[in-house]
Amino acid sequence: MSCVCECGLHKLCPDTQPGVQEDTSRGSSEGEAQRRGRAGSPDGGSGNGVHPRPVSRHLSKLFDSLCKLKFRLDANGKPLKFGLGMYSKEDEYVDFDKECDLSGQVEVWLNRVLDRMCATLRHEIPEAVVTYEEKPREQWIFDYPAQVALTCTQIWWTTEVGMAFGRLEEGYENAIKDYNKKQISQLNALITLLIGNLSPGDRMKIMTICTIDVHARDVVAKMIIAKAGEPRWRRCPSGRGLDWGRGLRQGLETIRPVKGSSFHCLLFSGC
Repeated sequence: MSCVCECGLHKLCPDTQPGVQEDTSRGSSEGEAQRRGRAGSPDGGSGNGVHPRPVSRHLSKLFDSLCKLKFRLDANGKPLKFGLGMYSKEDEYVDFDKECDLSGQVEVWLNRVLDRMCATLRHEIPEAVVTYEEKPREQWIFDYPAQVALTCTQIWWTTEVGMAFGRLEEGYENAIKDYNKKQISQLNALITLLIGNLSPGDRMKIMTICTIDVHARDVVAKMIIAKAGEPRWRRCPSGRGLDWGRGLRQGLETIRPVKGSSFHCLLFSGC
């Protein structure tokens, strides 16, 4: 016995082939079960959205540099739904300022990760600025992540140039030249580190800071060579002379493309 299906083709009716009828009903039951599973699953069927470990493999597609998370483990070594820190693509690790709750819908806990990331960097940067002068810079660099070290190095560069301007206004004629000598000394210390044994992450961090240091040194050296106007500096009590302002603008344009810098936001950028 045959019939015509909707597409106009002849086929055997199910009642003439019991086996076909049985298989069809089984497939229908399985399809119904899958539909019910999708309807009851918070993430649309797979169930992985509420399990952070599988989702964390794809974090590099969501963030520029965040690659994976470190999870708290239970007594059996199985990961729990709590994040302790983050890894960059270069395998640099940064502890969160506090544990991150990774439970719930994927879009919810991913937003918590983002908030934790920003809060961690917001906590690290002020601390690094305060401790900058407590030890030589070539030692201080190893205490903080690359992004934090680079950002704070720039903060202190502008601060120290401003202090040099202040000393110049007080009558110390060699203030800018003395600071330029300090810059050269700091740069040489970093170059010495590069000659030694370093991890790939530390080497990348120091090379990036060296690149920025060379530019910072040249900005100050050009002001000295051009004598950018000691009188002009004096006429500008805030230390914002034309050459210094132009140097800052060029500095920001040079720094932004360098990997490891983040002046526009608090997103983790790694080494």
